[in-house]
Amino acid sequence: METGKFWFFIIFVSLIAGIFTGVQYFQGIDAANAQVVEVRGKLGQTKDTLVLRQDEWAKVSNLALKTQAAVAKEAPLVARRDELQTKHRRLEGDFKYLVKSTRAAVEKIRVDGEGAEFPEVKLLNGKVLKIAKLKKIEPNQLSFMHADGFTIVPHDMLPADLRERFDMGDSGLADSLEDAERNLFSPKK
Repeated sequence: METGKFWFFIIFVSLIAGIFTGVQYFQGIDAANAQVVEVRGKLGQTKDTLVLRQDEWAKVSNLALKTQAAVAKEAPLVARRDELQTKHRRLEGDFKYLVKSTRAAVEKIRVDGEGAEFPEVKLLNGKVLKIAKLKKIEPNQLSFMHADGFTIVPHDMLPADLRERFDMGDSGLADSLEDAERNLFSPKK
């Protein structure tokens, strides 16, 4: 009988071990199933994230293509801008030279004009200067020695031919060019 108790004990221990192993096995399966459910949830989130990233990548790729196209369009524009800036600087230099040369020519004409003699000068107010000789030329007036004495005549009383000859008054070429230079080439604020 002792053998029967021994077998009974072994069977009993085996049964308990089997139950314990079965419980562990089913707990392991439950844990694995829980992990599978969790991984499936994460997989779904990962798929959603992948779709979003693919959409974002498509947008980035599209934007990169547009940027490349814009850069390709910009290159000739930049070259044209540089060419126009070079032409502008050349034009500015030429215009400034023209202004300087015109001013120098006007000054030379004024200096050379001193001492010029006129049989008569008819002023715009009706007065006539007989046997007039230019003594001094200033930007806005002329000084004459004439048959009746000495007279200073403002530019607005001079005949048009003298105003034009000595580049005087509001219509003076040198002053107009200098004004144009200031307006065209002075820094904008």
